Parts: sequence; C-alpha cells; structure tokens
Amino acid sequence: MSAPSRQIALAYAGLAVAVVSWGFSPVFIRFLSAPYDPFTQAFLRYGSATAALLILSAWLYPRDFARAWRHAGPLLVLAVVLVAYQYTWTAGCSGANPTVAQLISKISLVLVILFSFAIFRDERSVIRSKEYLFGTLLCLVGVAFVLVRDPGRILPTLDVYTLLVWISALCWAVYAVWARHVSLNIHPVPMFTVLAVFSTIGLGALAVILGEPSSLFEAGAYNTGIAVLSGLFPIAAAHPAFHYAQRNLGSAYCNSLELLNPLITYVVAVLVWPEERLLVAQWFGGALLLAGAFMVLQARRHARPVPE
Repeated sequence: MSAPSRQIALAYAGLAVAVVSWGFSPVFIRFLSAPYDPFTQAFLRYGSATAALLILSAWLYPRDFARAWRHAGPLLVLAVVLVAYQYTWTAGCSGANPTVAQLISKISLVLVILFSFAIFRDERSVIRSKEYLFGTLLCLVGVAFVLVRDPGRILPTLDVYTLLVWISALCWAVYAVWARHVSLNIHPVPMFTVLAVFSTIGLGALAVILGEPSSLFEAGAYNTGIAVLSGLFPIAAAHPAFHYAQRNLGSAYCNSLELLNPLITYVVAVLVWPEERLLVAQWFGGALLLAGAFMVLQARRHARPVPE
C-alpha cells in the first residue's frame, strides 16, 4: 500500500474510532457521576488519557512532540477552552439524558462555521448560503422538540444540566475551529498530548479546590477501571484520531459521520438504563436537528471561496 493510501486508510480507521468512542462518552460520564463529582471525574479521565499519550508521543513522535512543546503557548490557551468544555460536558451529562445531551451537542456544528468566520475569516460563502441558514433553523427547531419532557405538552424544558450542555457545545465549537488550524502544522497525537497535559493540570487544580478528590481513593477498583477506560478511548484515542481524519478526509465529511453519535449513545444508554427512552416529540426533534446539521455540513462542503 502506498503512503497516501495508507494515510487515507488510517484516517478512516481513526474516524471510526472517534465516532464510536464519542458515542459511548455520555454513557460513561453518567455512569461515573455517582462515585465522582464532575471535576474529579474529568481529572481522572484526562489523567488516564494523558499518561497513555505521553508514552505514545515520546515513543512514536519524539520530534513532533518536542515541536509541540516549542509551540505550547497557543496550546495553553486552547487548553483553557478544553477545560471549560470538559467540565460543562461532564456536569451536563451527569444529570441529562445521555442521548438528549448528545443531540444538543450537535448544535456545535452550526457554531463551528460562525466561529471559523469570526476568528479566521473562513466560511464566508457558507454563512451566506440558503442551505446553511435553513439548516440552522432546522437545528434550532429540532433542539426545541428534543427538550420536550412532558408527553402531554409540546413545551421545551430547560434545566441546569441542559444549559451546561449548551455551554459545552459552545466551548467545543471554539476548540474544534482552533484545533483544526493548529493540527495542520503539528501532528495531531503530540499536539493533543500537550493539550491533555495542560488540561489535566487545570482539571486537577479545580478538583482540589472545588471537587472531592478523596473519591479517587474511595470509588473502588471497578469504578476506577471504568474511568480509565473512558479516558483511553473517548479522549486519548478519539481526539487525535478525529484531528488526523479531518486533516486527510476533510472536516465536513468527518462531521457528517459524527452525526451517528446520538444513535450509538441511545443504543448503549438503553442497554444500561432501560428507562432512558425518548418521547415521540424528542425523536421528531432529533430527526430535525440531525437533518439540519447535515444540511449545514453539505453547505460547507459545496461552498466556494469568496474573493477578498
């Protein structure tokens, strides 16, 4: 197999790992919300991911790893965004229906294009397209139906967990835009390793100040094992794999397949908690939201550069 073909094959494999791993993520977080507070859980998961990534980067990518440290300034700022995302996502998923949280998070696909325009002046032709505007409208209507909780009333309900998931979608959009640009110049594995180191330090400080770090020793071996597993796959494996896939397959294509996440989350969540089912209105809203997100991604794929 030629080098380009091998890169494409690895990109598809990485994308599959990311899509499946992120589908499991809300279920892991919800399961671990009993033994750990959000700060301590996030610290343990990121700490596990960081330990594995440090070994991998030093072994396979020593030059890129050193280069990533030389450009650590922007990554330190990006790590602040990632810490905010990880806390809000962990806290939100701790109390929200995992599938609902996963569906709401897809609003970040709309925000990614807005932030790309605001920060880097990309996507100018996308935000002017009717496909993008109509897709965004479908996403917002879909979210409203997803937030319906009373089968007798078509009325969205907001709570603190839902708001935290919204904030996490906002943080993820900023992270995705910035990380995509950084990963064009630095290999995704060492790049995310440095990010994970900074994020682990930040989450550890927050766990000591605001959390209950004693739970790290009180949760038991089983919960610790689940936490480590949820750090190795949805974090250590999925993030670098997705950045690598984006670089080789294109952002719009990768995000299109990421729309499968809610289905994976739903299947796993129902197996763990049979009562975690969606209302008819929520199914309808989820279909609208995903259709709108797909339309937004298609607008991005078909966009043409706008001259200065």
